[in-house]
Amino acid sequence: MNSSSLKYIIAGLAVVFVAILGWFGFSAFSRELIVGKVLIVQANAVANKMALIQVYAIEKGEAQKWRRRVAQDCYFLLNQIESEKAECSKQLSSTRATYDQLIAKLEDSRSKAEEAMELSRRTWIVDRQNEQAKRRFFVLATEGAFPRAAEVANHGISSNWQQAYVTIKDYVLPVLLTELAETRKTMESRTAEIERKSEERVVELRDNLRRMLSPESLNTIPPYVQVAAHDITDDSGEFKLKAPAGDYYVIANGSRRVFNDVERYHWAQPVTTSTQEAGKFLLGNMNQIENGDDSLWRGLKDDIQAFKVNK
Repeated sequence: MNSSSLKYIIAGLAVVFVAILGWFGFSAFSRELIVGKVLIVQANAVANKMALIQVYAIEKGEAQKWRRRVAQDCYFLLNQIESEKAECSKQLSSTRATYDQLIAKLEDSRSKAEEAMELSRRTWIVDRQNEQAKRRFFVLATEGAFPRAAEVANHGISSNWQQAYVTIKDYVLPVLLTELAETRKTMESRTAEIERKSEERVVELRDNLRRMLSPESLNTIPPYVQVAAHDITDDSGEFKLKAPAGDYYVIANGSRRVFNDVERYHWAQPVTTSTQEAGKFLLGNMNQIENGDDSLWRGLKDDIQAFKVNK
């Protein structure tokens, strides 16, 4: 490589280096400050300056994406709750239909057994020559519509109507009544179990939704959210966030012990650089998430409902 080529390479590298320095310099000088304090005012008007509070600035568009993602996640949980309720209703309907069929069959058997018992009693005590009653008795017995029907039919064939009556009264009907009671009890038990398990799942999903909508969860910045600036408050509660000009949300969380209790504070407040507010930005009692009308999370439940309707 000759000296002329080397000079051109060095000159090119110098231009690139200057460009990089210029870009970093422009970025540094084009950034603006959001200066503020974190103060909690007590009932006696004493202001507590909150030190060591992590404070973040998130660009407005990025914050709105975060909000929509939370609404989407909440909608997913609400949809799961509705799906669980629908599935529970479906299982209950299917279970009841199955047991209703069993109960109807047992009731039919009981009705036929009672009719056969009455026919055998009438033939035994009242009129042994009533052929119509006998024919009906044998129809019921040969259909096998109730337990021990064949045995009952044999008693009728041998004209032992008293034994036919006793067999139905003392053996057939008690068995049917026991099966009916057990079937009803099993149906109640299984439907109650389905409802209990479904309610447990619904309660768990609702607890997850409640946690997701809690101030602690809402103000925990997830990995997919890009932070534009970050600072930690000093002993006077002051913080300084250096970020490009634009609209932001300032996110912070704090706590302090009051006697045996712990008070927790959460902020997600909007601010625009190059404004008077950005130079004296206060995070305090009145603009916490729970109180601030312009908080990032204000009206979130309406957004969740809108998200659901749009789906």
